[in-house]
Amino acid sequence: MDEVLDLILVDNEDPYTRALDLLEVVGSGKAATVLAHPTRPDLVVRISSFDDGGFAYAESFTHLASHPAHAPRLIDLVHVPSRDGGRWISIMERLEPCEDLLVRACAQVAAKLLDPGENGVASANEVALLRRRQPGFAAFMAAHRSDAWDDVFAGSFMHRDGVLILNDPANDFPDDDTLERMQARYDVRHRRLWIEPVRGLVPG
Repeated sequence: MDEVLDLILVDNEDPYTRALDLLEVVGSGKAATVLAHPTRPDLVVRISSFDDGGFAYAESFTHLASHPAHAPRLIDLVHVPSRDGGRWISIMERLEPCEDLLVRACAQVAAKLLDPGENGVASANEVALLRRRQPGFAAFMAAHRSDAWDDVFAGSFMHRDGVLILNDPANDFPDDDTLERMQARYDVRHRRLWIEPVRGLVPG
């Protein structure tokens, strides 16, 4: 388990309150709060506000033989039960917002392809731009298409060294079976998780 999780999960304190006291907030929204990792600038601590599905989406890639280039990388994950249902706390790679003009343009095109009803239909020139700048994204989209991808917009994307990452596909709730399985698997009271090292992120 990441040492930061050990720090946040001491005693019986609320992990969210303790994390806010100890760590710097780098982003927040209705689904989660994201905090800086104190010793690893390439990682962040993500605390879900509810069973939003972002953690389940990221976790689904950790057990594949080859991690998709356009998916977020999850390093560690725990579920902390409480009377209000509990919190999901994850250690993830730190991604960057799509501020570069070309990366942002690719995010807008990708959003159109995933959810044309909300974002409009991509033109042939836009699709060509995405294929040229992000050659693996079409294959990722085809291989990992999800029913939850009906609420995607340009802000759902971040990037890793210019590689477009679909970071938050919809924040849909997982189905009951998935949620129950994950709560049991990652329950902080009886597990110490070690996900296989991700090359370049976690010392192997």
